[in-house]
Order: sequence, then structure tokens, then C-alpha cells
Amino acid sequence: MFQQKSEKLETMVLSPINAKALDSLLKEESPRDDRSHHMRFKLTPFDGKSSWSIYLRQFEAIATANHCTEQEKHMKSHDDINVNAKSKEWRKQCGLCDFRDSNKNLISHFQMTHGIEIVTKTLVFASERDFHDWKLKFEDETIAQFVKRSSRSTNKCKTVHFTCNRSGMFKPACIKRKRHIKLIGSNKINSYCPASLKLIVQEDNTCNLTLIETHVGHQMELGHVNLRKEDRTKIAQRIATKVPFSEILNEVRESVTESDVYRRHLVTRKDLHNIEKGFNLSSFAIRHPNDAISVESWINEMKQKQNCILFYKPQGAILDEEPQLKANDFVLIIMTPAQKEFLLKFGSDVICMDGTHGLNSYNFELTTLLVLDNLREGFPCSFLISNRSDKEIMVLFLTKIRNETSFIKPAIFMSDMAETYYNSWIETMEVPERRLYCSWHVLRAWRKNLMKIKLKEKQEEVFTTLRALMEERDEQVLYRMLQIFLNSTDTDIKDFIKYFKDNYSNNIRNWAYAFRLNCGINTNMHLERLHKTIKYLYMKGKKVKRLDKAIVALMTLIRDKFFDKLISGHKGKICSKIKEIRKRHKASEYLANHVIIKTENGWKIPSKNTKELYYVEKAGIICNNCQLKCTECQICIHFYKCTCLDSAIKYNMCKHIHAVAGLMYSENIADNGPQEETEANEVSERSLILREISGNKLKSKMDEEKQAELIRLKKHFEQIKTPEEWEIYKKIIAPLSPTLAATRSSVTQFPVLSNEPHNKKIKVQRALFSTKKKSKKSKKQ
Repeated sequence: MFQQKSEKLETMVLSPINAKALDSLLKEESPRDDRSHHMRFKLTPFDGKSSWSIYLRQFEAIATANHCTEQEKHMKSHDDINVNAKSKEWRKQCGLCDFRDSNKNLISHFQMTHGIEIVTKTLVFASERDFHDWKLKFEDETIAQFVKRSSRSTNKCKTVHFTCNRSGMFKPACIKRKRHIKLIGSNKINSYCPASLKLIVQEDNTCNLTLIETHVGHQMELGHVNLRKEDRTKIAQRIATKVPFSEILNEVRESVTESDVYRRHLVTRKDLHNIEKGFNLSSFAIRHPNDAISVESWINEMKQKQNCILFYKPQGAILDEEPQLKANDFVLIIMTPAQKEFLLKFGSDVICMDGTHGLNSYNFELTTLLVLDNLREGFPCSFLISNRSDKEIMVLFLTKIRNETSFIKPAIFMSDMAETYYNSWIETMEVPERRLYCSWHVLRAWRKNLMKIKLKEKQEEVFTTLRALMEERDEQVLYRMLQIFLNSTDTDIKDFIKYFKDNYSNNIRNWAYAFRLNCGINTNMHLERLHKTIKYLYMKGKKVKRLDKAIVALMTLIRDKFFDKLISGHKGKICSKIKEIRKRHKASEYLANHVIIKTENGWKIPSKNTKELYYVEKAGIICNNCQLKCTECQICIHFYKCTCLDSAIKYNMCKHIHAVAGLMYSENIADNGPQEETEANEVSERSLILREISGNKLKSKMDEEKQAELIRLKKHFEQIKTPEEWEIYKKIIAPLSPTLAATRSSVTQFPVLSNEPHNKKIKVQRALFSTKKKSKKSKKQ
């Protein structure tokens, strides 16, 4: 029936308009009046005034009603759902009794039943801006808040309805809450409050306001007033300029007067954190609530801009080119072009490898490949973040680096005592000249296993012997001492000697000082310091759960390292080695010249504390632009070497070298040794760093970049299809406005009232303490 009617109607619409024929169709096919269905249709003939689309909507209702009439059960479901449920839903609850009705009837109920006078006013404003200013002032004066509930626009005007934020029912977001509701309860009073604003904006921008200012069912409390958008934006601007939270809170509380206390004066540190999170100012590293998506976003950007991702394998993916990787494996290898050049430049000297945990909540380990630069400071050349650190992953890590740099043969390879790093290196790169254990790791392992010895006196005695073995610099003496120790017949240390034979007797070259003289490195402290710098400076000493924050911290560290190199190249840098050089020079002043004895190959100086003789001889090169230089002796750290522990093992310019250099300088003996041209190297290194940190920030290209960015942003905007994508877009754009506003504003600086150093320790606060002597029983407890 409905299909026949549609065909007739389609024929009439396509043909010239025939109103009479259409009216006859309406009379012929109008449905019967079925009261049980609660549907009665009164069809209006077409008068030519309204549009055809509006007129033809009647037929959809007719067809639906006819279809439902034939199915009585379906009719009953319509009766239950569409009528009764909706009528119940729109009934509002009185906050003073159990009466429920519509908004208009409730207002009459308040007046007639409860005797409450509903105050209504009418106001006129010249513009919406004037209304907005009045609304903010009115809300402050009445300790109220009106929120926008609906808006409707026509050709002639726009109507906006505002209601009290306390009005309505509390609807929990979830059934099983993980946290309790706040102490003051929900803002919703589970009833109807008549206070409202009805704003009508005319075509000429004038505004007519109907105000109901009477509140029913709640008190006017600041605790239930939300922080306004304007106040949140101002605070966000302060946060965007990196003003500390303590200073923002201090400014807010200083603005409180005796008579005026508003919601903005009740801001807490938690509110500041919420604002920071709401405007996406907490960390520019977080691009999506899902950590995996955020990491993917960073990696895609770094691939395009910096070309620093050597390899990336997300969890859940299987790569045909790397079949050894499992589906659950996560592997990310980072190395920038400048890091690659530093590895090629300094990789032939010292290579250090080590790993650390604690940079994310997924137990992914950070493995760092590090070299020593011209200041003998550690410089990271590549990072690996992976869920496991076995040989398969390490071989993959070093293979990807080898593909970028070719084979590297270092003079010294230092790592922990595990074989994973070294075996992976010799499998992928060239075998280093020496492999050294970190002295700290060796001593720590010995200390741990000394527990095999029960007597503490024997433990200290054995540790002293082990320390002497490690620090002995004569190879023959070392072997004699080692044999005596291993052949000991003391039954108390038998288990420890067995442990020592199994783990350290066959690799003595890796841990004894006698085989690392003048190597320039003794411990893995450069990597230890780097990892602590990441955790305590870039991670602020907190346990970071998100991986994207860790990745951004690593990239920031690389940038700061390059800036540090750039600054030291232009202004110089007082690094730890230079501090040690100056300290040793002062110590050399107490050495008398008569104790320096000239020999055929150099000089010998007797020790002040022991009977040992130290030998100083020339090492070889003069570096014109070397920064590790004693300005008073006019020599650099590479020119002399000494057999003392400070020079041979710790790679310092010891006091004996200073004494010899001072003697030579006073005798005006010129030295024409070989010189190393470093100026060209410095220039190339500086240009490399500038390329790494500058990017494309030329002002001449700003207009072109703005146009390109606008096109790219428009493309992304058009591709947004789902509500989740729209929320992500809003979160990314949120910090733009407050950050730009903060940049344009003139930020005042605080006057300097004190010249105290920034790192001066505060005075220890006086505290009360007990002077009563503790009994022996309490001490035991």
C-alpha cells in the first residue's frame, strides 16, 4: 500500500504541480483514527506557501502509522516507550518536596505551595560583549554560575538559554568508581533550580535578557562554583611562560581583599595541575592518551624531520626482514646524523656500552653507546630502547649502526662484566685492541661475593689483597701476587678462591691496572653519569611511566649536548679535567726542583710518602687548540705521561708532570715536537652542530612555511571523521592560544635583591632532640 502511494506521489512530484490531485490522494489514503495507538493525523492541504520538502514529511508519519497498526504488539511497545518514558524523563523534581512536573509548573508550585517569590527581571544590552561582562560580574556578586544549556538561531535572532549549574540530576560516569566523590559532594542537587537566563540576540546585535534570579534547593557556596574559562586561560598563560606553581599561587592569594573572595582565589595546586593538563601544557611529549600512539607520532615526525630513526619495531608487528624478533618485541634505535659523525670521529679511541632501567613502566631497557670526546667527557652516539637486552637485540643494534658508519675498531671497549655487549660487538664490528671491565663493577662484585667468607676479619683481609692485586702496575709482580693468593690453603676462604678462579683468573687483562696503563679510562663513570643525568635532571628525579616522555628527554639531552659543545667551542669550558689540572698545578708548587732528576729518557721524581719512584717522559703531541691545557705551564694533557696512579690510570696531568713542565718553562727550553692541526676539525665540528640544532628557522622562509603548514593543517582537519580524532585535535591545539598570548605579553622580571649563589645550601633548621641516655635494652631493640 505504502509502495503504491509512493509511486503515485513520485509521479505527481515529477509532473507539473497538481494540488487538487494531491489533496484527493490525501483523502483517499489517510489512515484511520486508531486511538489505541495514540496517533491522530490531521493532514494539511498544500497551499503553495511552504516548501515541498516540509509538506511531504507528512507521508512518512502516515506510512509509519499504517505499518504499526497492523502489528498490535509493536503498537504497545510504541505506547510504552515513546509516550510514557519521554513524559517521565522531562518531569523535573522539586527540591523541597516530592512533587514532579515541567519547568513552568514547578515555578508555579514554588510560589503557590512553598511561598517562594520568583524574581524575574528584563534587561537590555547593546552587544553580546556587554552581556558577557555583566554576566561575569553578576555571577561574582551572587556566588552563582550559569551554564549554557541550549541555543537556537533563526533568520531574525538567536536565542540562548543559561541555567544554574546546580540544577539537575547527578549521573555517575561509571557504576563502579575507583575514587570517592569529593567531600562537598556533586554540584548537582538532584532537583530543579529555577534560576536561569534567556538571551535573545537581535540582528543589530542588541540583546534582550530575561533573568530569573531566584535559586531554590541549594545555598550559594563558592565550593560548588567552577573556575571560569577566562580565569583558567589566564592561569594557562602563566603556566605557558614557565612561571612556577608556587609563584602563581602566591600571586592569586596576594590579590585577595577583606571584602571580596571569589572562586579564582580558591585555586589550589591541584587546580593548576588540572589546568596544565587541560591545556596540554604539562608535557609537549604527550600527543595522545595512548602511549603507543603518542610514541608512533613522535617516531613518524623524527623520521621526516631529523632522519634519526635507524630502526623501529612496534609491539604486535612482525617484520619479515628481521625474523628473529618476536611479535611482543619492542625495538627503537636512535642516532642523529651529528651523532654518527661524532662516532666516526672519536670511535677509534674509547667505546662504552651499558644499559639502565627505570625510564618507563613497561620494563623497557635503555642501552647507550658512548664515546669520549676531546674534553674526555662522555658523548652519547646512539640509543636503544628495547624490551629485552640479549645478544639478538644487541647484534641488531650494532648491525644497524654499522650499516650507517661501516666497521669501527676502537682501541678500548668498556662494558660491564656480562659477555652480551662484547660478544655482540666482535660479531658485528672489528675486535677492539683491549677490553676493560669497569673497576667499580669489579669491586662491587667482589664485595658481594665476600659473603662466602664467614669471618668479617677475613673478609677485610681478602678485600685488601684483592685491591692490591687490582692496583699493582708491574705485570711480573702482579702474577707472583696472584699465584700466592690462589695457592692459599686457608679453609675459610676456599669457596671464595674457587669463585675467583672461575671468574677472574683467566681474564686478568680486563680488570688489572697493569694492563690499562695510559688507556685514558678506568671506570664506566661517564655512562653512569649520563644515565643519572637523564633520570634526575631530565626526568626530574621521578619515576616516569610513559615512554614518549623518555624519548623526548633523550632528544632534549642530545640537543643540550650539542649546545654544550657549541658553547665550549666559542667560549671554552671549565670541565672536570681542567679543574683537576688546576688543582694539580697548585700541588706541584710544593715539589722542590732539586727532587727532579733528569734521566736519559725523561725525569724521575721520588714519592714523598713512599719509597716509590715516578718516571715522567714525553708522550708526543702538542695540540694547538686543545682545551685540556695548563695555561701556566703552557702544555696540554697529551704532551707528558707519568707512571703514577693519577696519570697512568686516572688520566690526569699529575703534579709530577706540572713540576717537570714548570722546570722546562723556567729554563726557557723550547719544544718543537709534532703538532696536531685541530683548527680545521673545530670548524667542521661547529658547522655540523649548527646543522643539527638549527633546523629550518630562517625568517625569510617564514611566510612560505606558514602557507605550507596551513595547507597541511587543513588537510588533517578534513580527514577528521570520528569523535576520538576530534578530541585529539582539540587537545593538540589547546596550548596554542595561551602560549602565543604569553609570548606576546610583556613579562616583568623580579628585581635581584641578593647576590648569593644559586646552589647555596639552606641553613639547617633547629630541631629539638632528646638528651636522655638510652639504656642498653633500648639500644638492642
